[in-house]
Amino acid sequence: MRSAVEFVVAFYLFICVMLMVFNLLYMARSSIIARHREARVRAWERVIREDGANFVLDDAQVGKLKRIGNLTGFNAALANLELDQDALNTFFLNNAHQIQELAIAYGGKSAMERAFMAYFIASFHCSSMPNRTMLAEILLSYLDDSTVFCRENVFQALNSLGSSQALEHAFEILNENRWYHSPKLISDGMANFTGDKERLAKRLWNNHGHWQEPLNVATVQFASSLKSNCMDEPFMHALTHEETTLEVRFALLRYFQHHPTDEARSILLKCLEDDNDLAIVAAAALGSYEGADVKEALKHTLRSRNWYVRHNSAQSLVRLGFTEDDRREIEQSGDRYALEMLEYVLARDAQSKAKRGNQA
Repeated sequence: MRSAVEFVVAFYLFICVMLMVFNLLYMARSSIIARHREARVRAWERVIREDGANFVLDDAQVGKLKRIGNLTGFNAALANLELDQDALNTFFLNNAHQIQELAIAYGGKSAMERAFMAYFIASFHCSSMPNRTMLAEILLSYLDDSTVFCRENVFQALNSLGSSQALEHAFEILNENRWYHSPKLISDGMANFTGDKERLAKRLWNNHGHWQEPLNVATVQFASSLKSNCMDEPFMHALTHEETTLEVRFALLRYFQHHPTDEARSILLKCLEDDNDLAIVAAAALGSYEGADVKEALKHTLRSRNWYVRHNSAQSLVRLGFTEDDRREIEQSGDRYALEMLEYVLARDAQSKAKRGNQA
C-alpha cells in the first residue's frame, strides 16, 4: 500500500516538473519570437525611412513579404512610422504592381493569411490606385473557402478601395453561397466606403428582390447613415409592400427615424396603433416627428402591455419635450406602469445629462 502511495506522489511531482519545464520553454520561445518580430519591424522601419513616401519595394523585398511573418512586421513598421494619408497614397501608387503581386501570392494561402493581407490593404489603401479593379477582383477570390474573419477583412478592403461594383459582387457571392455575415458589421464597414455612397446604396438596393434578408437589412442600415434622402422613395415603396420581410421592415422604420417624411409619419402612427412588434420600432422612430398627434399617440402607448413599446414611447416623449401638463395627464390616467416607465426614463435622462456635464 505504501509503495502505491509513493508511486502516485512521485508521478504527481513528475507531472508538476514537466509542466514547469513546458512553461519555461514556452516563455523562452515566446520571448525569442517577440525579439525576432521586433527586429523585423525595426529593419523595415529603417528601410522605409531611407526613402520615406517614395519608398519602392524591390523584387527581393516583395519575396520576403510573401511570408506572413515579414508582412506583419512591415505592417507594424508602417503603423509605427505614422505616415500621413498623402504619404501612404504615394507609397501605394509607387508600389501598385508589387501590392497586386503580393495579393495574388496570398490568394493561395490559408484563410487566416488571406485575412491579414486584406487587412493590410484596408489599413494602408489608396482609392486612386491604377489597378484598383484588378486588386478588387483578387480580393473577391479570397472569399472562396473563407472564414467569417477573412470575409470581414475583405469587406473592409473593398470599402477602402471604393469600388461599388466590387461590393455588389461580394454581396452576390454571399447570397449565392448562403453565407451569413452580420448586417451590422457590413453596414458599419460601408460607412468607410471611399467612393460615391449614394450610388452604392442605390446599386445594392436594385438587387434587393433576390438577395437574402441580412444583405437587404445591411443596405438599409447603411443608407440610414447617409445625409442624403435619395432612398426615401424606394424605401417607402418597400415599406408598404406586403412581401417585405419583418426584419427589413424594422430596418426601414429606423431609416425613417433618421430621414423623417410626412408619408412615413402616417405609417409609423399606424404601426404604433396596431401595438405589434413593429410598434416597438415605431415608438422609437416617432421621437423624430413633432406634432400634437404624435405626442398623443405616444402617451397612449405608454399604457401598452409590451414593456419595450412603453419604454420607447417614454424615450420619444422625452426627446420631443415632456411638460408638467403631460406628466399630470399621465398621473391622472391612473396607469401605474405608464407613470413608472416615464419616471424611469426621465431619471436616466437626467443622469446622462449630469454625466456629460461632469465630463465637460
